[in-house]
Amino acid sequence: KAIEIIKTTLPADHPDLRKALSHIADVYNETDEYELALATYQEALKIMPSSILYQTGIAALYAKLALVYTNGFHNYIDALSNLEKALYIYTNLSLSDQISVVLHCIQEVKERQENDNPLEYNLTPKHRYSMKQILGDGEVLTN
Repeated sequence: KAIEIIKTTLPADHPDLRKALSHIADVYNETDEYELALATYQEALKIMPSSILYQTGIAALYAKLALVYTNGFHNYIDALSNLEKALYIYTNLSLSDQISVVLHCIQEVKERQENDNPLEYNLTPKHRYSMKQILGDGEVLTN
């Protein structure tokens, strides 16, 4: 509802609208509402001007999208794609601190991709325990 109020009171190209969308998406991300976070970050990115003045903001949105793709959807390909876009921008702007952060994030995403186990996030804890019992020693356990 907050997004609708903001959209009706601010013009589409207003900087506060972009900031508000990004902050709202941050809240969605923190509360594990990843689909809403993804859509809201994408909307903020879509209305972000492409001028040099906004490049760090664009890169930050790409990095935030990568977090959503990684944590919310385990979609490492899109996460890495967004991190590469952020890295490209930070490299062109010679922002060494941000470059090192993005490189670290890329490494973390690649490690998670290598070690990913879909059973860990597609099942509830109770089901994970049951699956572990079933698969643990190869014998199916019954009640």
